[in-house]
This record gives sequence, structure tokens and C-alpha cells, in this order.
Amino acid sequence: MQPQLIDLSAPDCRWQIEKRENPKDWKIPDLDAVWMDELANPQGA
Repeated sequence: MQPQLIDLSAPDCRWQIEKRENPKDWKIPDLDAVWMDELANPQGA
């Protein structure tokens, strides 16, 4: 399965965020920091 960008704000989008991931489930201690960096520095920006 290829990654796909989904615009959650699109009027016809039926996808939604269910909940936050628990960083302990991923064994990445700084998962929140990784996501914040991605939000601040999106690829292609």
C-alpha cells in the first residue's frame, strides 16, 4: 500500500482522526517531537 495524502478538511472527506497514538506503543520516546517537526517542516514546503 502506497502512502496517500488525505485532506481531512475537504468537504467530501469521510476520514477522521480517531485518537492520538500512544508513544509507548511505538517505542519512540520522542514521538510527539517527531510529529511536531513534521508539522513545522512539511516535505515539499
